[in-house]
Amino acid sequence: MTIEIVGMGGAYYKTTSNPESWNVTGTGTRFGGTGSPYCCVDTNGTVVLTCSTTDNLFINKNSGIGGFTQVPCALHRGYSRSITALSNGRVFLIVGVDDGTGMCKMEYEDKGL
Repeated sequence: MTIEIVGMGGAYYKTTSNPESWNVTGTGTRFGGTGSPYCCVDTNGTVVLTCSTTDNLFINKNSGIGGFTQVPCALHRGYSRSITALSNGRVFLIVGVDDGTGMCKMEYEDKGL
């Protein structure tokens, strides 16, 4: 799970091995910068995190246990990022970016992990 805690300066994540009986306490672990956090988990236990104020992805291949490796992402920072796991072991990312005219353009990337 990822959350943004307004007033505490950041994006946070929490993990559990049993989401059906999860008693969430505490804020979790801070990652990235501030702004809307997003996460994606594939069926092999790879967790991918990102937030709106960083160009990096945070990747953990052990179901979120242990540290995360930062990997550069080609997409611009953006408030509305989305990450989807693909069946080929890659992730698909999409973000809305202000194009300088007040309009929003969509950018996407298919990224191997």
